Amino acid sequence: MTVTKIAPDQRFHSQIDWLESFHIFNFSQHYRDGRNGFGDLLVVNDDIVHANRGFGMHPHHDMEIVTWVLSGTLSHEDNQGNKGTITPGEIQQMSAGSGVLHSELNPSIDEDVHLLQMWVLPDVMRAQPRYQQENVEHLINNNLACVASGATDAPIHLHNKTASLHVGRFDVDSTVALPSNEKLYVYMARGTGIFESEKVTTGESLLIDSAQTETTIDVSTESELVVWSIDSHARAKSNFRD
Repeated sequence: MTVTKIAPDQRFHSQIDWLESFHIFNFSQHYRDGRNGFGDLLVVNDDIVHANRGFGMHPHHDMEIVTWVLSGTLSHEDNQGNKGTITPGEIQQMSAGSGVLHSELNPSIDEDVHLLQMWVLPDVMRAQPRYQQENVEHLINNNLACVASGATDAPIHLHNKTASLHVGRFDVDSTVALPSNEKLYVYMARGTGIFESEKVTTGESLLIDSAQTETTIDVSTESELVVWSIDSHARAKSNFRD
């Protein structure tokens, strides 16, 4: 097992008047050798969208786009007739497939929305676009639950047979068992913990190769973990622009 850490201050940073983003992997104008995703996980963006602002209609294709809200409210609308609003505890997924236009807006007049948006390569190209939204609050309290997957049953289905997303919120002093796979991506969305005797802080990423045996992370404060279990066979990819 090998582990690569990406510290909070090693993330790429973008900021405009209504949006602050931290990018774990190469995205838009941000590029660094060795940061072209991790297996089929291409994008992890930690975004703060200010009140009553957001992304207008824009296109995507052939991508599994998963959104997890940490605080606030996010609304979605697309040209397939789908509309939805998510808050913490709800997961949203869009299979862009053969092509879709969508918008993502913060409908609040006075509160920011803090969210993670994550992109995974599908293993079915040009599929019919699809939108899903599920409340998983009851699954994630003091439990690292599989909330989206193409590999096993989960509330959200992904067009990728080797990718699974796990999310959990934990109380102080909890030991969390991580899944095993060729690759694990761990994001400490909130809180602090210890992995392999090293401290992990809010905004820090762990890229774990060959996690074939059970590993654990000990969280020492109230924490929220986001974990991708993926294979090691990433298909050809390039920089992506939102």
